[in-house]
Amino acid sequence: MSSLHTYLAGDIGGTKSWMALVSVSPDGEWCIEYSHKYPNAEFQNVQQLIEACLNDAGTDASQIAGLSLAAAGPVTNGYCMMTNLDWEIDTAQIKNHFDFCHVTLINDFHAVAQGVTLVEDEELLALNQVVPDSNGLKVVTGAGTGLGLAWLQQGNAHATEGSHTGFASADEEQNRLLQQLCSGKPSVSWEELLSGMGLQRLYYFVSGGKRLPAAEITTAAEQGDESATAAVALFWRIFANWAGNLALFYRPAGGIYLTGGVTNRLLPMLDRDEFISAYCDKGGMRSLVETTAVFVVTDEQIGLLGAIAQIRDGIEGLEI
Repeated sequence: MSSLHTYLAGDIGGTKSWMALVSVSPDGEWCIEYSHKYPNAEFQNVQQLIEACLNDAGTDASQIAGLSLAAAGPVTNGYCMMTNLDWEIDTAQIKNHFDFCHVTLINDFHAVAQGVTLVEDEELLALNQVVPDSNGLKVVTGAGTGLGLAWLQQGNAHATEGSHTGFASADEEQNRLLQQLCSGKPSVSWEELLSGMGLQRLYYFVSGGKRLPAAEITTAAEQGDESATAAVALFWRIFANWAGNLALFYRPAGGIYLTGGVTNRLLPMLDRDEFISAYCDKGGMRSLVETTAVFVVTDEQIGLLGAIAQIRDGIEGLEI
């Protein structure tokens, strides 16, 4: 494999990161030669993660023509201070450290928005019967360590930090939840509820003050625990509330796409009818939301595919 056509790509999340070694032929055909999901807790910074991936893939930095990274946090001028992980990612430092010819950095949901056009049809689970416009605006949002949001139009992805806007309750139960969470603080964001930590807050609320890690809540729900099951059901109703709002904000004829590790972990416990009922519960705008397609993306490497697309498409001057 020629070094001129070997690249590294990564989707750096708050808890885990997908890394891949990618070969690109002269005519632009690309192939994933190696990929692996790494726990971020095993590394002190992104440089150590990159070094581990190179070693595991059986190569070294001298064989890599360029690096494309997606990171969970706002990106400005090649720099990202990650939102839910104490890592700074600086493309200039990485380029100097490894002597890569090219290093690009985008927001993780910028990458997810690009990746949604690359996933196979079998990785898309339709939650309603609406057929999206393949050329229409698409919105992607996903619950994981945090909550991501981006939109895609005519092939151009745009990341946002909209998940940090204030949560708006949709019923009396959510009103009580909001009142509890606002005790001692002025506001609650959507990310504080639609994430791993968010699931823990919901469990605390429905259980009357008990605390469990998100993974244990999920396992307990699978085993029929009443409080855990109620927390998961509330999570999906709030997610539906959020998705319905996005249908109104963006009017995405191309559909809304739900992604993320927490989303997919809780997917077996999703009541589709209850989700769509909460999704469409937008008063006089109900008919507009009803005509907006909504999917769950089950491919957990969607962000990695978007990072690879940076290489494939030659974005930001990266020549292949």
